[in-house]
Amino acid sequence: MASLETYSWRRLLPSVVIASALAVSGCSDDGSDGAAGPAGPSGPNIIVKSEIPATMVALIDSATVAGDGALSVNFSLEDELGNGFVGMDASQIRFTVTQLVPAGADGDGEPSKWQSYINKVEKAPTDLAKGPGVVDQDQATSETATKSGSFVDNGDGSYSYTL
Repeated sequence: MASLETYSWRRLLPSVVIASALAVSGCSDDGSDGAAGPAGPSGPNIIVKSEIPATMVALIDSATVAGDGALSVNFSLEDELGNGFVGMDASQIRFTVTQLVPAGADGDGEPSKWQSYINKVEKAPTDLAKGPGVVDQDQATSETATKSGSFVDNGDGSYSYTL
């Protein structure tokens, strides 16, 4: 039996050496490119979506106020093609919360006005030459989603923020 195995390898080995030599001899290392092939057919037009949208649409899906006064806003962001925009960082989102107060609601005959619920105190200047007013005033402002509360990216273009 040992002689049969030895015999098989002895017959196979020259064939492998000859095949390897033929394979290597077909290689060229002159470095030049071969002739160009014929032009192929035109492929389909493919539209590649931009990673940065040209426009973005923000939709408020719902807003609720809890008993403790916390405001929760569910919103979605879409690009110009209607695709959900994912990956917005909380620092890139700003909120302004206002309410339209109808004319005369305060009983003072004033016209309708917007009442802001996110305010900062604007300090009155100590030098009247730097601006009008002598009393600190509330000034409407906005709040980033990182300031307070809870910001959630749902991973599908929809988000929620509780402030």
